[in-house]
Order: sequence, then structure tokens, then C-alpha cells
Amino acid sequence: MFCFGSWDVAGGLVNDQLVYAAIFLVLGALAAGRILGVDRYLESHPLVERYPKLRYLLG
Repeated sequence: MFCFGSWDVAGGLVNDQLVYAAIFLVLGALAAGRILGVDRYLESHPLVERYPKLRYLLG
């Protein structure tokens, strides 16, 4: 919400802040960490397989 409060639309409605916000939301929605990040490694770790509550913690 802080970014939207300081959003300067003088240069047009679609600017770099809007593009960065959209990319951030898309990466979060697609769970990019599970595909290319640390989440994939952690979910396949034997410790997580032994304790299912850790899988719940990872999401």
C-alpha cells in the first residue's frame, strides 16, 4: 500500500511502479520459489519428509 500512496501518475498511468507490482504479484501467484528456488530443494529434503508439519510451514 505504501507504493500506491507514493505512485506518481504524472508520467502516465502505466509506469515502472505498476510493472514492478505486477511482476511481484505474478511471481507470488505462480509460486516461483517452488519451480526455480530454494523451496523445491527444501520440500524434497529428508527432514521435511520425516516431519509433515514442516511441509505445511513451507506452504
